[in-house]
Amino acid sequence: MAVFVSRIDVMDLLKRFGLNPPASDTRPMRHLPDERGFRVRIDGVVDENDEKIIRVQIDRTIVSRACPLTEWLANGLVHELRGHGAISGDEALIHALTHLVLRVSNLFENGGVCAVHLNPVFLTNRGYRIDGVTMERTEPLHLHRRLAPDAHDRKVQFDYRRSLGTPKR
Repeated sequence: MAVFVSRIDVMDLLKRFGLNPPASDTRPMRHLPDERGFRVRIDGVVDENDEKIIRVQIDRTIVSRACPLTEWLANGLVHELRGHGAISGDEALIHALTHLVLRVSNLFENGGVCAVHLNPVFLTNRGYRIDGVTMERTEPLHLHRRLAPDAHDRKVQFDYRRSLGTPKR
């Protein structure tokens, strides 16, 4: 039975695998649709043969590949979408989508999750913006949080660790 991953763990996993955290765009729809980018859905799922696959959907066009993806396979997936007319031939757009698909594949393969759903993702030639993310797991995640950036300062005193020269409270 799959269980949803908590929002804190989702944010941590996205950060670890180099993906931007979700950010909602609250501008009214009367703005130009090109300004927001076009809508993409990326899913990492296990198919009926128990193989991990990455599925990318733009409008009604769906293309999928088996994980793990290499840069060459991800580029082929994006060019297949282009062949179906789902995206334009803009090199920056192709590079942004290839980069995003590679990162999601890496997260899905190595992140300890059994499903990843990025829906919607708004893609422009300047990059991407993830609007919604859900992840599922079958086993507990073992994420070890890093210390705060200033925790490595030698002169810092922590409440939970007494040094020899500090009095008891």
